[in-house]
Amino acid sequence: MSFLVWVPVAIWLGSQGQTGWALFVVVWGVVLLVGTDTFIKPMLIARSGHLPLLVLFIGVIGGMAAWGFTGMFIGAITLAILWTVLQAWLGPNEERMAPVA
Repeated sequence: MSFLVWVPVAIWLGSQGQTGWALFVVVWGVVLLVGTDTFIKPMLIARSGHLPLLVLFIGVIGGMAAWGFTGMFIGAITLAILWTVLQAWLGPNEERMAPVA
């Protein structure tokens, strides 16, 4: 949602002849804000939920591709639930890794 702020600001700056500032706002918005939403948020969610980062990253990107902005949350939550159910169904790691006698 932050693009609703920085995109109009960049357009306004460009229309006022402030090309350097407009370019700075666009680069700042794309690199810092979009980069944070795409990479940092999944890392923080994975750390708090004990999920593999790759599972959460695929959920975020896949959700955004399927449903847009709200899909970022829908995809991550859906894959987190599916991952948790799968782990509970398979059982603890010790039971899966124990040698068969």
